[in-house]
Amino acid sequence: MTTPTPTIRQLLPELRERSLTALAAGAAAIAGLLCTAAPADALPRGVSSPSDGVICDAAAQSCYTRDGVSLQDTRRYFGPQAERRLWVDLIGRRPSQEFSLSNGTRCDLREETCWSDNGGRRRPEQTMTRDLFAKVSRPDRDVTSYQGRCSLVDGTTVLHNGDCALRLVERRNGVTRYVVTQPDGRRFNFTDRSGRLEVTDATGTSAVTFIDHGYTGVFRWRTLTLVATRENQGLQRARNASDGIGELFSDR
Repeated sequence: MTTPTPTIRQLLPELRERSLTALAAGAAAIAGLLCTAAPADALPRGVSSPSDGVICDAAAQSCYTRDGVSLQDTRRYFGPQAERRLWVDLIGRRPSQEFSLSNGTRCDLREETCWSDNGGRRRPEQTMTRDLFAKVSRPDRDVTSYQGRCSLVDGTTVLHNGDCALRLVERRNGVTRYVVTQPDGRRFNFTDRSGRLEVTDATGTSAVTFIDHGYTGVFRWRTLTLVATRENQGLQRARNASDGIGELFSDR
């Protein structure tokens, strides 16, 4: 006996159910993609300060701190794709001491000030300067500052071998900050949090291994090795062991 072929009317409920199921699955997939791509925090608009010490530029999809461009904050506020684009732009570039924003404002990290151009004259942007620099406490700035000799090597490639400046810029609540600067514009910001050492430059923040040789210190992170030796006529030149990284920067 031949089985009768179902009519369109009989098939409609099943077709409707299948369509709704497919739509629901598609919506869930799209929602999942959106959740993955979206940054964790609310997307900043224009040029704004979404948190203390951070300036974000929505047009450029990039964020900055007092140390310059920040991959971490760019990812936080604009998502991983923006971070990746910024990372590609930074590869092989020297850390810049200035940056420009889409609203015409420029900020100088050395002078710790922001300004806009007003007919060829600098017009101070006090709110921007305060947002970027003043909200992050920096007591005891330049507690000590010494000249030194530094060798910077990436793998087997020598990037710098010559003068450098060694500065201790902050001691506060168990956190000590050191800065090593080179004449070529490179600047490395080291932060010691109770023995956990990190370095920040234009490419981001990385954990650092420190080898103590008294008035010479060896810093290693990623593929980089920085050997810094403090120069001062009053130093005990024979000393090659000390109580840690502070010996490079302290006044003892």
